[in-house]
Amino acid sequence: MNTLRYALRFLLRARTYTLINLLGLAFSLACCIILLRYIHRELTVDAHGQDLSTIVVPLRDIEGTVYPGENPVRESDGVFALDRKWIREQCRVVEEENASIFSGDRAFQSDLFAVDSTFFHFFSYQVVEGILALSRPDVVILTEKYARRLFGKESPIGKKLMYGKWTLTVIGVLKEPVCKTTWNFDLLVSRQLKPNWGKLNIELMRVDPHLNLEEVNKQTNVYRKYPYDERALCRYRYIGWKDFYFESSIADKYNRIFQFGNRNYVYILLGVDIFLFLIGILSFVNLYSVTMLKRTRMYGLKKVFGISRGRLFVEMYLENLLMMAGAILLAWGIIELSSRYITHLFG
Repeated sequence: MNTLRYALRFLLRARTYTLINLLGLAFSLACCIILLRYIHRELTVDAHGQDLSTIVVPLRDIEGTVYPGENPVRESDGVFALDRKWIREQCRVVEEENASIFSGDRAFQSDLFAVDSTFFHFFSYQVVEGILALSRPDVVILTEKYARRLFGKESPIGKKLMYGKWTLTVIGVLKEPVCKTTWNFDLLVSRQLKPNWGKLNIELMRVDPHLNLEEVNKQTNVYRKYPYDERALCRYRYIGWKDFYFESSIADKYNRIFQFGNRNYVYILLGVDIFLFLIGILSFVNLYSVTMLKRTRMYGLKKVFGISRGRLFVEMYLENLLMMAGAILLAWGIIELSSRYITHLFG
């Protein structure tokens, strides 16, 4: 107990040293933790997906213009296509940004996804109210945030919404995932609602885990005459869903409903994070080393008066332990106080 009191007395006596070292280490740790949280969020996008390693998306490239599409189905398209013997399950998605949804006499600009009934076999969502099943064409599922926007605190289950000429009944509200997601929709409808959406389907395919995409792409990722327009050249490339978020060739094709990341930026931030951590630790060690040199005479006197090496080590250890604990607590406080701003800044 006396040793702890001596350590604390020294830190309070050397206030300038304690304050500089404490603030330096605390800010370094706070910045490192904030960056690590962001990096972790970028590397765990769509963590609510079910076995993401087996989900594949085809990218259609027509003379350099790349869009996510669907696996070709015609026999003449076989040179482009992933052999269907590898496909275990499929889900087609149609995205529509700024769709006009009417609730009563009010109109809302909304981001809509039309999906197959297998959508929830690929991604897991928690239910807030109702059920998550698009078993009929005339039903709709809302996100929790969008439901509050339309109906406030009132339950939306059973409410009617108008989309074009169609009347839709709300049957479920889903909770938004805690992880970052590639797509940000407001509501889900059945793809069977319209016979023709007038847009390219995006097809998610659950494939055999033993499928080698590199071998598939060697065959399909070669320009050939496009069957639907012989004047154009086309090729297909298949990527796993884990790589979809970082796919730079399609990152500029969508305004809001999809969001994409940059893997190089993540690596750069990781390097910056390590650099900041090393600066904080080295500064801490350097300042403590300077202080130790100044205290050499005092330690010599303590030895003369009979203090043991073990007790001297414990005293030095406790000084650093108290400093570290204070820095961690201060860093935690900085993170909590700045969390709202940081969330807004990093999205």
